[in-house]
Amino acid sequence: MMGDYSFSYKSPSSDVLGMKMVSHGTCWSGRREGQKTVTKCGVEGPGMIEGVSIQIVERDWRSLVEWDFSRDYDKIELIGRAEVEKRWAYAVRFTPHEGDPQVRFYDYETFLLVRMDQVQRFRWNKNDPEVAYSVTSYFREYKDHAGMKLPRVIAVRRGEGDLLFRLSTIHPNAKIADSVFELGTPECTEAFQWTGALETSERNCAEAEKNAK
Repeated sequence: MMGDYSFSYKSPSSDVLGMKMVSHGTCWSGRREGQKTVTKCGVEGPGMIEGVSIQIVERDWRSLVEWDFSRDYDKIELIGRAEVEKRWAYAVRFTPHEGDPQVRFYDYETFLLVRMDQVQRFRWNKNDPEVAYSVTSYFREYKDHAGMKLPRVIAVRRGEGDLLFRLSTIHPNAKIADSVFELGTPECTEAFQWTGALETSERNCAEAEKNAK
């Protein structure tokens, strides 16, 4: 499964992620000035890609640029440490004003975000019982982009293979209309915007179990 994406962010708390999958249309998920996240999909848009929702991925990207944590979280606490892809990391729990807590892992030496655990909730149909499970994302291959350190790859873990988001281009201080964030009147603002490709990788169950830690 192949496609591409774009992510736009305006400080302090506006962002939108657009994902387009081949033969599946386009979906957008984002918010303006910290308001409730809005998700919209075209016909057959990829709101859920093999068990991973666009909201999960949008929060992955947002976590790299948000800075005023008081806007979204009631509590942020260090809960321990863990080994992430053969390196030690601090485990930090973020409890939002609304929704499920997230656990983020920051590298011991660089303090860069290397892993993020979130809760995925969904219903197949409106009247069906809710299903909930954990989704883990890995942030890899950090590079300097116009003074910002960003991962070249975000890998969202799935049993049958990772969902890979590869960063190809970043535009700091891009002129982006407020209409991109789905609210407000069109006007140009200072913002970040980056684009890239997304794909799925396949791996066997033995490899999945080996790399789960």
